[in-house]
Amino acid sequence: MVSVVKLIEVFNELEAKATSTAQNGKYAYERVFIPRRYPKPLDKVELIKYVESLQKKYPKKGFSWSFRRVKGRWYFVIRRKPAGYKNPSLYIDLHDGRWYIPASYVRRKPKLCSFIAFMRAQDLLEGRVKTVRKL
Repeated sequence: MVSVVKLIEVFNELEAKATSTAQNGKYAYERVFIPRRYPKPLDKVELIKYVESLQKKYPKKGFSWSFRRVKGRWYFVIRRKPAGYKNPSLYIDLHDGRWYIPASYVRRKPKLCSFIAFMRAQDLLEGRVKTVRKL
C-alpha cells in the first residue's frame, strides 16, 4: 500500500505569518508575508545553495534537501532531521513555483507551519512583510 501525501498550498490555504514583540513583550504584533504577484521563478540551483547556507549556518539542525514525487509531480523538498511533527517539510513545485506543506503537519501544528513558511519565504521570495494588527 502506497501512502499519498496530501499537500496544502502555503499562500492560499495557509497564511505565512509570525508574531513578534517589541519593548520586552509590551507590544505584540502579527506579521504576514505577502509575495509579489509575479515573482521570479526559483530554480533548483538557487534552492540547493540556500539549503547549503542553512547547513553552514545551523550545523546542528541537520537541514537537507531532496526531490520527491507526489501524485505524478516532482517537488523540491526542504526538511530538517530528524523528521517528525516538530520539523515540517516544505515542498516547492519547480514548474509553477507554488509552496506546499503536508496536511498532517498543518493539522497538528498550524502555527509552527505558518512560521516556517514565513521564515523561508522571507529568505527566498520577493515580497514584503506587512504588520497586520497589534495583539
